[in-house]
Amino acid sequence: MSDLLKVFEHIESYCEETVRLQESLTTRVALGPSNGGTGEHEKVAFIRELIESMQPDRLEEIHAPDSRARDGYRPNLIAGWRGTWDRPTVWVLSHADIVPPGDLSLWEGDPYILRVEGDKLIGRGVEDNQHGFLSAYLALRAIRETGTPLLRPVSFAVVADEEAGSGYGLEYLLKHHRDLF
Repeated sequence: MSDLLKVFEHIESYCEETVRLQESLTTRVALGPSNGGTGEHEKVAFIRELIESMQPDRLEEIHAPDSRARDGYRPNLIAGWRGTWDRPTVWVLSHADIVPPGDLSLWEGDPYILRVEGDKLIGRGVEDNQHGFLSAYLALRAIRETGTPLLRPVSFAVVADEEAGSGYGLEYLLKHHRDLF
């Protein structure tokens, strides 16, 4: 069986894990101050634990100062794994913040508690942007768990503030930490 087929087969085994991870992420409300929250701290801490379990070659949390946020900053997470080829890094960008749920009477349940209806997952953040992080995380995890060599270097950037302009997320990183990329 080719390495790629092994990886795909392994990913197929993550169905229940995907639901569990989406459930865990959905309960961690990550509203930025512009949207009535305190920031992405709890969700980024959970994501950091997931990434740490895959032993990245590089892991760094970068704090963008924001006096409105909990502890006075917005967390951004950078993680990277070396590949065997000397090629440019493949970057996967996702964001931790979510938009407010809006009118709660329009929800059939608590937006911060995952509901599973058939093959649909419903909860605030599931589509925007938890799936963006989880799909990359689980793909890389499958590569590592199957012993498939990682050819190109891969890095994740999990940023704050995408839903309100990225001033404390990607824009901040590009302005103050361009050397990361």
